[in-house]
Amino acid sequence: MKTYCTTTNCHDGSGGAPLDLNNYADIKIFFDNGQLKSRVIDLKNMPPSAPLPDSLINKLNCWIGNGAKNN
Repeated sequence: MKTYCTTTNCHDGSGGAPLDLNNYADIKIFFDNGQLKSRVIDLKNMPPSAPLPDSLINKLNCWIGNGAKNN
């Protein structure tokens, strides 16, 4: 996710986006409120430039299916 989501002025903690995805605590919030699955996987509107590659979406689906653990 760092390659696609934590770029400058996005989810890098600089304030460009409201969520800092550099740490698990904030990623977990994004997971817990359903936004990660909804926006990244279902709607595919994050990142706004283009959907994530299918290989990464498959990894995210697997991670979510296993409880979104900090690993």
